[in-house]
Amino acid sequence: MNTFVEPNSYCQQDIQVTSLRLVCERKVPFDGKLLTASSVFELMQPLVSNLAQEAFYVVGLNIKNQVNVIHFASLGGGSSVNIDLTVVLKALLLSDSSGSIIVHNHPSGDPEPSDEDKSLTERIAQVLKLLGIRFLDHVIIGDLCFYSFAEKAMMPKCN
Repeated sequence: MNTFVEPNSYCQQDIQVTSLRLVCERKVPFDGKLLTASSVFELMQPLVSNLAQEAFYVVGLNIKNQVNVIHFASLGGGSSVNIDLTVVLKALLLSDSSGSIIVHNHPSGDPEPSDEDKSLTERIAQVLKLLGIRFLDHVIIGDLCFYSFAEKAMMPKCN
């Protein structure tokens, strides 16, 4: 039995030709490089302060740790946020970022990481390592304070 379709027996279809690009929605004033968790807090705290829900951002950096992009990735509930890793990766790849920092808030005010935060950090580290993108920190912002995985030596060591 012949399973191939005869050349004249199928319909031609149109295939879309597309392009992907980042669109700037707004600008945030910042003067400098992200060299410390304090500088990440300074940049990101105005974006997440006073939110009743967890908000998750990915910050893409160039080779000199200058910000390429701040991408809003997800908005969750009062105590958690679901992250689609493809959203994180798209923002970093489209912005040509060679480094990354992830940031989210804890509306409770306590920036101590949950088990889910630790697991997410591990998963992101593994994926970014495969892509050759440096994963510099995961910063959790609370009430005028923050928790830095890098400063606490909690960043995953992906082999």
